[in-house]
Amino acid sequence: MAQREWLIPQADKSAVAALRSAGFSRVTATLLALRGFNDPASAKSFISCDACVNDPMQLKDMPAAAQRIAKALSDGEKITVYGDYDADGVTATALLYAYLKNRGADAAYYIPDRESEGYGLNPASAQKIAQDGTKLVITVDTGISAFDEAELFKTLGVCLIVTDHHDPREALPAAFAIVNPKQPGCEYPFKELAGVGVAFKLICAIEQLKPDGLGVHALFQKYGELVCLGTVADVVPLKGENRYIVSRGIKLISENPGVGMSALLIASGVHGKRLTSSLLSFTAAPRINACGRISTANDALELLLADNVQKAEELAKKLDANNRERRDIEAQILKESIEKIDNNEALRNNPLLIVSGEGWHNGVVGIVAARLVELYGKPAVVVSFDGDIGRASCRSIAGFNIHEALMSCSQYLERFGGHEFAAGFTVSRENYDALYAALNRIANSLPELPTLKVCPDMRLRGNDISLSTAREVKRLEPFGSGNPAPLFYIPAAQIISLSPVGDGHTRMLLNFEGFEFNAVMFGTAKNGFDFKVPDIVDLAVSIDVNLYKNKEMLSIVVRNIRKSACFEYYSGLYKTFLAGKAIEPEALRQKLTPNRAEFAAVYRLLCAGSGSISLEASCKALCRRDAHFNYFKTLLINDVFTETGLVTFTNESGSDKVTYQINRDKKINLSASALLKRLG
Repeated sequence: MAQREWLIPQADKSAVAALRSAGFSRVTATLLALRGFNDPASAKSFISCDACVNDPMQLKDMPAAAQRIAKALSDGEKITVYGDYDADGVTATALLYAYLKNRGADAAYYIPDRESEGYGLNPASAQKIAQDGTKLVITVDTGISAFDEAELFKTLGVCLIVTDHHDPREALPAAFAIVNPKQPGCEYPFKELAGVGVAFKLICAIEQLKPDGLGVHALFQKYGELVCLGTVADVVPLKGENRYIVSRGIKLISENPGVGMSALLIASGVHGKRLTSSLLSFTAAPRINACGRISTANDALELLLADNVQKAEELAKKLDANNRERRDIEAQILKESIEKIDNNEALRNNPLLIVSGEGWHNGVVGIVAARLVELYGKPAVVVSFDGDIGRASCRSIAGFNIHEALMSCSQYLERFGGHEFAAGFTVSRENYDALYAALNRIANSLPELPTLKVCPDMRLRGNDISLSTAREVKRLEPFGSGNPAPLFYIPAAQIISLSPVGDGHTRMLLNFEGFEFNAVMFGTAKNGFDFKVPDIVDLAVSIDVNLYKNKEMLSIVVRNIRKSACFEYYSGLYKTFLAGKAIEPEALRQKLTPNRAEFAAVYRLLCAGSGSISLEASCKALCRRDAHFNYFKTLLINDVFTETGLVTFTNESGSDKVTYQINRDKKINLSASALLKRLG
C-alpha cells in the first residue's frame, strides 16, 4: 500500500483538564477535546445526542415549497418525486413518496437509470413525467444543477421544487422553490444534512401547516429508519442534527425495523447483531447502492416501501445478489486500472491518477477510484467510455478539492457535480485529452502534493489497552464522517507471533510497554504485509467491544502499520546526546539509562553471536526479553563497551550492521564510564 504520513494531534490541555475535572477519563476527555469540546456541558450534550432540532421553516424557500405541496395535496394534483439512484437518494425518494401516499396524494416516483440516463434530471425524463400528467415535481438529493430541465418543466407547465444538499454553483436553476441549506442566503443553522435529511425537513414543514399536523418526533417514529439509513450511507458529518438522526434512527431500527428494513438486515447478515452506524454503512447501505449500480434502483425503493414479508425477502435477496455481482465487476476494473498505472511510469508518478477504459461499468467506477486512492495515496479519476462519451467518478484526499478542479476545467465538460472529496462528470472523447492535461496542470501547481495521512487521535499507554477503554469509546457513538471511530496510536509495539486467519487476514500477538494483546489486520494478503517476528512496529488501531456468546471481549483491529519510528527517534536523540546536549527531563533520562542487567544482556548476546550483528536486530531480540529496553540503550551500551575496551566495533558502511571483537579477559568498571556519567 501507499506510504502515508503519520500525524498525531495534540489535544488542548486546558480542555482536557476541564473535562477530566467533570469526571471524564483521560481517554474520553482527550477524544472529546480533539473533537472540539472544551466544556463539560457541550461534551455531555454530544454524548447524549440531544442536539437541537431546528425549525424546518428556517430553510430558505421552505415556506413556499411546503405551501405549494399542501395546495397540490388539497387540489389532487399529480406529484412526482424525482430521486437519485444512490442510497441517500433512494431513501429520500421512499420517504417523501410514502409520506405523500399516506396523505392520500396522487403520487409517483422516478429514479433515473444510471447506465442509460446518468445522474440527475434529464430532458427525456422531464418529457415523460409531464406526459404522465404530473403537475408538480419534487426532487430529492438532486436538482441543484438542473438548469436546462428547470426551463423545460416551465415550458411543459410543470411546477418544479428542488430539494438537495449538494454544493450549488453561483447560479441556481429557475425552479419554483429551492430547498438546500448550502444555497446562498439560507440561514438554516445546520448545513450538513443529507438529501434524505432535507426531505425529512420538507415533510416536517408540510405538517406544520396543518392544524393537527404531526410533530417532528412523531414523524421520526414513522420515517426515522429511512432518514437514518440515508444519512449514514451518504457519509455526511455525524454531528448536530445528523447525530440526533442517526442515534435515534439506529435505536428505531434495532427495536422495531419495518418489513423491508428487516429483510435487508437479514440479507446483509447483520440481523440480531448490535447495530451501529458503521455496521449499517458497510452492510445495508452498499446493498442499496449496488442495486442502483448493477440493476435498477427501483428494486431497492420497492424493498424499503414493502409491507409484504415474502416480497421483501425476494427483493432483499436480489439486492444481495446485485452486491456480489458488483464486487466481481469492481475487482476486474480495479485489476485493469492497476495494470494501466503500474505499466505507465508517467501516469504512476503524476500527483493525480486518471485512468480510462472502454465499457467499464459506470456503477462501480466510483468504488474503483476510492480503492486507487487507498492503494496509491493519491486522488484518482476513473473514466468509462461508451462511444464518444465518457462518464467519470473522482475521489480525492485532503489538500486537493476535486470539485473546484472540475469547475476550473468546466469548459471541457458536458456536466459535473459533487463535493470536495467525491465528484463525477461527463466528458466527450474529443475533449478528454485537454481535460486530462488541465487536471494534471492543476494538481502539479499545488505547492505541496497531497498525500494520504494516518491521523490517530491519541497515543495509548499500555494499561489503556483494555475492555474498559473500549466501553468508554462506545460512548462516543454513532461514528461516521465528522466523528470517526477513534484511531489510537500504539508506538513501538513488538510482534510476538503472527498467524493467518480467515481469507487473507493476519492475527498478531503484540507486546507494548509490558502488556500483551491480540489484534487482527484485514486484507494483509491483498495489500501487502512484510513484517515478521520480532519486528517493532507502530500501529494505528481501532478498539471495540465484541459480543461473543453473551460475553463482552476486547476487539482490536489494526488499521495501519509501519516500521516503528522509534529507531529513527532514538538514533537522533543519541546523536544530540553525543554532541553534548543534555537529556531532559529527568523522566526521559531515566528511561534511557541502562541498568546492569541490560549491560549483561547485551554482552551475552554479543558473546553468542558470530562477530557480526545488526544493531536493530539486537535491539529487537533484547526487547523480547525486556519491554523497557530501547534502541538508545543499544547504542549507548555498545559505545560504553568500546569506551572501556571490552569490545571493538567496526561499522559496515551504509547499514546498521557492525562487526566486533570481544576482549574476553577484560574486566570493566561501569561507574568509570564518561558516557554514563554525562547521561546520569
